[in-house]
Amino acid sequence: MILLTIILGVLQSCSEENTRFNPENYFKDYSNIGFQVFKLDTLEYSVIQGKKGTKIHYNRNNFELEPGESVQLKIKEIYSFQELFYSNINTITDKNELLESSGVIYFEFTANGKRINMKESQILLLEFPEGKLRDNKIFYAQVDSLNQFKWIEDKKALMTVLFEEELIRVPSDSVDYYLNNDEIMFNNNEPDFVSLPSELVNNRAWINIDRFVNPNSRISFQLKPNLKELNNYSVFFIYEGLNSFISEYRKKDSLNFKNIPILDKTSLLVLSEVDGKNFGEIIELTNQREIDLNMKEMDLDDLKDIISK
Repeated sequence: MILLTIILGVLQSCSEENTRFNPENYFKDYSNIGFQVFKLDTLEYSVIQGKKGTKIHYNRNNFELEPGESVQLKIKEIYSFQELFYSNINTITDKNELLESSGVIYFEFTANGKRINMKESQILLLEFPEGKLRDNKIFYAQVDSLNQFKWIEDKKALMTVLFEEELIRVPSDSVDYYLNNDEIMFNNNEPDFVSLPSELVNNRAWINIDRFVNPNSRISFQLKPNLKELNNYSVFFIYEGLNSFISEYRKKDSLNFKNIPILDKTSLLVLSEVDGKNFGEIIELTNQREIDLNMKEMDLDDLKDIISK
């Protein structure tokens, strides 16, 4: 009985510790990008345009719907580094490859408050603002329990190129081959198009337009805290001149970082909070193995310069 009591006490302690580790996005209140909602009702066809220029071609016949069901579309468009950062949308793949984003969109079709699916083998046509797709690939999001994003390259989406004055669709993983042909080019005068297959639309909500970034090097290091009262840390790797960053949430006993991509100027931003006060430090990364933190009380407004690119 005593042993059982001890075990239950340990399990409860672990459960409470896990509950306490609920990282908060420090910058969420800085974002002014919200969801846009469009009521499509029973329209058969519509081209919906978001505030930032994204267009979604909706065809009711391509969705699994009952007669008379009213449809609603919710979207979010993010095309600036600041909004990516404020929304804590990483630019890193599931294989730890660094990306630079040209834009992220969220979309969701619903009827009667529930998400609806596209019919098998159908496609959803998206138009992005001009030039966004050029030299980029399409990725979809893998989001973990801490709302951290990792991106997976989608090779089934079709991109549009201009060939002999006609728009043709080619697989996203074949675009580089087509671009090496002098007779084929991205359409420079019209918005860029992507055709998403039904399996992607049905299973994913976040789409990212990115290119791969080759780092100069990769480093592994340990952060050594200076304030014992700080328990949880938000760590950001910010790459000057690029729409790229990586964020990680860590407990104080887990501050070892491995295989972090580094470019010419990479800044490390470390934040923590205790008793309603924010503490932070900004460090330029080179090839350090150990970093002694000197966390001081910080006003988040003072960080706008490093975030505003």
